[in-house]
Amino acid sequence: MERRKFLFWLGIGFSLNSFQMVLTACNSQQQDAETTTDKPSVDTSVREDGFQALAKVEEVDSKGFVLDKNSVSKTVMMYRHPDTKNISAVNPTCTHKGCTLDWQNNKNFSCSCHGSTFSADGEVTKGPAQKALEVFETKEEAGLVLVKVTG
Repeated sequence: MERRKFLFWLGIGFSLNSFQMVLTACNSQQQDAETTTDKPSVDTSVREDGFQALAKVEEVDSKGFVLDKNSVSKTVMMYRHPDTKNISAVNPTCTHKGCTLDWQNNKNFSCSCHGSTFSADGEVTKGPAQKALEVFETKEEAGLVLVKVTG
């Protein structure tokens, strides 16, 4: 094969490979945008009693937890408590350095930043965190999770 022909086909191969990567990158960004905005329509306005709907009960049950960072002044994680089976809500911000906690195996919270763990009630079970999580009052009404976020 001639050198020119070889370099021509090599260039075509690199171009096609790059084109595929560009398409893949664009597609994943589009999917990310769809999943972050894919939120069920829930009226999150604060009611007279101080509660506001932040999720659907079926969403919490199907996903295991729902994290709301946009509807209220604080981040709220709603989950089904493993002991009481009621829906509970906490601020899932680690009290040690402010990392967002993970809800582990539907039974406790863990911080991937520094290793702290918290019970389903928000109490510290392993440091370095010293302070419990902020727990919010919750109730279920008409298929919605209502949370009273104070301050």
